[in-house]
Amino acid sequence: MSNEIKNLSERLDRIEEVLSAAAAEDFSFEIDVDPEAADELTSVEAGINLLISDLSDEARKRKELAAQLEQARKNVESE
Repeated sequence: MSNEIKNLSERLDRIEEVLSAAAAEDFSFEIDVDPEAADELTSVEAGINLLISDLSDEARKRKELAAQLEQARKNVESE
């Protein structure tokens, strides 16, 4: 890894954008990570991408469970 973080301001802006979207449950964003140009911020960016991916999976599972519960509720009400 180099001692200089290239494009720091732009990269921090992108991190903020991705995290803000995730806070609004929009997991469609990710940070482009170039392993060939790795520096001190690269592992943070990669970690955020993993976090966003995990959050997306959990949100999908939560929606599936909510739909199943709603269907079960309707089934019970119709009996």
